[in-house]
Formats: sequence, C-alpha cells, structure tokens
Amino acid sequence: MKSILFSAKKRFRLGPIASLMDLAEKADMKTPISILKLMKRLDPETVIFDIGKLAAASVDGTGKLAINSAGFWSFTGNVVENGHAAHNYALTIALTFKDPTGNNVVVAHEGKVYGTFAIGDRESSWQDDGYNLLIANFWDDIKYSGTESHLHVSTEAWGALEVALAVIFLTPFVVLPSGGGNCTWTSYDPSNPLNRSPPNIYDPSIHTAVEVNCVDDPQK
Repeated sequence: MKSILFSAKKRFRLGPIASLMDLAEKADMKTPISILKLMKRLDPETVIFDIGKLAAASVDGTGKLAINSAGFWSFTGNVVENGHAAHNYALTIALTFKDPTGNNVVVAHEGKVYGTFAIGDRESSWQDDGYNLLIANFWDDIKYSGTESHLHVSTEAWGALEVALAVIFLTPFVVLPSGGGNCTWTSYDPSNPLNRSPPNIYDPSIHTAVEVNCVDDPQK
C-alpha cells in the first residue's frame, strides 16, 4: 500500500505529506478511492486503433489513435496529396462508445496539402496529444469501442472539418480538444524488444510493434 501511495504521489506531483483526499482530487477520482482504478492510472493500459489507409479525391491519409486508462490520448497520422490541386483536409476518427449524454467521442485533425500546381508541402504529418477524464472514468467500456474513420477534402479555404463532422456523424458528438498530455510513440521488434526505434520514428519493416507512453504536460 505504501509503494502504491508513493507512486501515486510521484505520478501526480504531490508532496510527501499529501493525503489520500489530495490524491483523489488531483487524480479526479471520487472517494472512496478504488485501488484497481488507481493502479490503472499509475500503470496505464493502452489501446491503439489503426484507421488504415483512407482516400478522398487525390489525397491519401493514414492514422493511429492511442488511448490509455489514465485518460491520455494521442492521434498521429500522415496525409499526402497525389494530384495537381491543393486540398484542405480533415481526418477524423470516432469511437462507437457514447458518453453519458449520448455523444460519440471524436478526435480530428485538419490541415492542408499542396499538389503539383501549388506552392507548398505535398505531405502533412502530425501528432496531437491530449487528456480527457472521460477516457479514464469509462475505460472498461471505451477500450472495447469500435471506430469509424473518415477523410474529407475540399478545395475551399474553409470548413473542411465542419463539413466532415456535419456530413459524416449524424448522431451527436464531442470532439476531444488537444492539450494536457505529452506522448511518445516508440516502435520495436517484438522478437527483440531491445531493438527499438528513436522516439516517433518508425520503420514498419523492422519495428512492427508499437507502444505509447504519456505524461502530464505542465504547459497546458
């Protein structure tokens, strides 16, 4: 019990004389504190959803969403323009899990890629990290969630994300805002776990397994 409390104080940056009530408040947990739920936040379980390869017009997109039982999430992806025109894009992934008010949980990223006849990058890569208490509180349900992913593109200068959400998701939804987390993706060879990639750099031909570690972002 002492080791659990010590780890909890270290994880949530509490002083040596902090009480269980301080811990419950910092961890956004209601008393009485569940040791099982506390352990899931100290040594979190992680689930990664791979959206595969999506295509819209002359644009291709891939992405992965990681969530863990401490409440952190990380959305990383890549979008490539294969044609001549420039496109605004929105890549979205929705969990089939619904929050207590009936909303689907959605993570989205928007940006712009440029074609042969436009000045700019043909490729766009990103990593958005965040924290949301909803994930931690409903972990036992949300970790088994299915997903629905879409790539929407537009040559218009506005509205790619709004159009994507309005057209695709006909049920109520909530988009998770980024911030509050700082995550590192590391890939490795499962037959030799010591053969690991540098953080956030992948070689899928060698490092076929992936792990994601997240910590609080003190700046957000």
